[in-house]
Amino acid sequence: MSGVSSAETAAPEEVEDTNASASADDASSGEAVAVDRADEQPQFAELLQKVTAETGKGYGALMKDMFRYCLGRNKLTTEEYFSLRLYDDSFSAEQKAAFVGIAKSRSIWTRVYKNSRTVGTIIDKLAGEALFRGAGFPVAKTIGAVNLKRDLPGIANINSKTSLEGFLMVHAGQRLFGKPTGLSQSLGSMAIERYDSQSSIVHLAGGDSMSLTALLELIETNFSDGYLFQERLSAHPDIAKVCGDKIATARLLTIEQDGEPEILATAWKVPAGNNVADNFWRSGNMLASIDPETGTVVEAIQGTGINRKSVFAHPDTNEAIAGLKLPDWEAAKALVLSASRLLNDTWMIGWDVAFTPDGPVIVEANETPDLLIMQLVPGQGIMTPRFNAFMEWVDQKNLQIKKAASRKATDNSKTEAARLLGGATKF
Repeated sequence: MSGVSSAETAAPEEVEDTNASASADDASSGEAVAVDRADEQPQFAELLQKVTAETGKGYGALMKDMFRYCLGRNKLTTEEYFSLRLYDDSFSAEQKAAFVGIAKSRSIWTRVYKNSRTVGTIIDKLAGEALFRGAGFPVAKTIGAVNLKRDLPGIANINSKTSLEGFLMVHAGQRLFGKPTGLSQSLGSMAIERYDSQSSIVHLAGGDSMSLTALLELIETNFSDGYLFQERLSAHPDIAKVCGDKIATARLLTIEQDGEPEILATAWKVPAGNNVADNFWRSGNMLASIDPETGTVVEAIQGTGINRKSVFAHPDTNEAIAGLKLPDWEAAKALVLSASRLLNDTWMIGWDVAFTPDGPVIVEANETPDLLIMQLVPGQGIMTPRFNAFMEWVDQKNLQIKKAASRKATDNSKTEAARLLGGATKF
């Protein structure tokens, strides 16, 4: 497995594709493990026709409105404009102005993490896991890694076909979850039910399977930054009743100002069908809004833009989604707020928290949290007065840090000059 190396760069942006054309075919194209995104978008003219038919707007009015928010401070793409349904005039101009797309999100991330010394800890998934576990926080446990390039206690370093087979044999009867070290959006994720050492077949959730050789080729070809194997979590009984035995994580977006973290926005990612992960881009999955005070699910949706629809019952179980109270909600909020304090200069984090029989567990901390999914439900832009005040604080803090660094550099220069001049008088 010489072609597989450890991650050397930051993980890519953790952003869902929420284009208005959400198709019925997911990105895996029938393959057991999705390694890329293959969503097709409708022709622009076709999309315009559908939206004008739905809204009664003329093309001119629609184009004028679209360009206002695509070329203005929102920096939306046309796909984002349609996905967020900003063509709907039930939104006021002020409400529309609060939505952001990926371009604006990148600007926000840059400003927030410009002077962070701790953000690298969550970019490196294993470092973040070690930090949280060492501090006593429950996290998804990694037990094996492909070409780790470093020795970590309790983690098998898998660097050959033989060591991969040996690892799977040791854990043959154990349910595992695999994911790449350097990718987001759950690409490359797999849920392993068991390994059959007699046939060298890896059995996956949903009835799929692959040979040991195919698994090796998958990792070497697509995930050169490395691959992790974790103990697979089980769903809390209240979650399993609605979703089946799938992990449906809550996304809690925290911000931290002057050492005081707070939860800015929440959403619940609901898996369905044979999807191995709960990301909204996967066909059939849902996204739900949560009452942040009580943890009660308010509304669940599938699709975006003109394809958006409310979902009242989970398609796999026919159990009601709205009205469900997420278990241990107060504990989940307390968990992410406490964990945020470990990263006191990483001022914004997107936390994925799983609800298990043993309580809430941190699945992942995202340094480039997808702001689009936080806006899709309940249909509110992220740039609220509170968020804008936070970003003003971020800019002021960055300016203070820059000025302090400049003063320190000046003081150091003066000290060095005095030292040199002092030495010159001795001749």
